[in-house]
Amino acid sequence: MTIVGWLQIALVLGAVLAAAWPLGLYMARVFQGEPTTLGVLAQTLSRSRLSRHNACFSGLVSIDTADPQVAPPHSRRRGPLL
Repeated sequence: MTIVGWLQIALVLGAVLAAAWPLGLYMARVFQGEPTTLGVLAQTLSRSRLSRHNACFSGLVSIDTADPQVAPPHSRRRGPLL
């Protein structure tokens, strides 16, 4: 293997290790239901002018936003998977 190959492996490994801790903390906050920066940002964007565009898009493609999305009965699990 060449030096460039080893450097690429080291770079990817370093990027994964550098991202693991912050992403783990973020996921822990999400699963515990605590507020996150991205959640606040998403709420802000959904209340802004973008929500009007989403409503327009939903009307164009016939999406009923008031209808709850549930799984069809045939796709629900009814016992052990054997």
